Amino acid sequence: MSQTRSRSTMTARRTSTLVAIGAVLLATMVAGCTMASSQRMRTVGSTRPAAMSGSTGRVVPASNVQTCLTCDQGKMPATVEGHATLENGVQVLSIAIRGGTYVPNTFAVKAGVPVKVVFAGRAKGCLAKPTFKSLGKQVDLTATDTGSVVLGPLAPGTYKFTCAMGMNGGTITAN
Repeated sequence: MSQTRSRSTMTARRTSTLVAIGAVLLATMVAGCTMASSQRMRTVGSTRPAAMSGSTGRVVPASNVQTCLTCDQGKMPATVEGHATLENGVQVLSIAIRGGTYVPNTFAVKAGVPVKVVFAGRAKGCLAKPTFKSLGKQVDLTATDTGSVVLGPLAPGTYKFTCAMGMNGGTITAN
């Protein structure tokens, strides 16, 4: 009987330790997500963090700059379907950074036709660096509120884009 209690006590302690380690790892990951990629600046005479808006060249209060909904709050974005527009033979995908996510986040494009993705919105942390890992491409929105990347013609398949932490993102399917 005492061996059974001893085993259950050891199992409870191990479980408790693993939960604590998991909580520390999660907190570290979230902190890294919001801080690792951010480039904060302070306005002269101000104590509030701010970010530079590249298109207007003005300082934007940090409260207007979004962070990643998935990394910060553990929430997955809803699937929102978008459509490509054809401009001079290039399929252009427009993605807004809204509510801590990329909107829209699901696209269908024609395989073999060049693709360009345009991101617009103020972001910091991992959300400010949309990444196409399988294609080796990334957009940097840390100092501007718009950015684009030319993916070129895509072979048939599905391509993921995510925040720099790889958690929040969407897909582009080429058919």
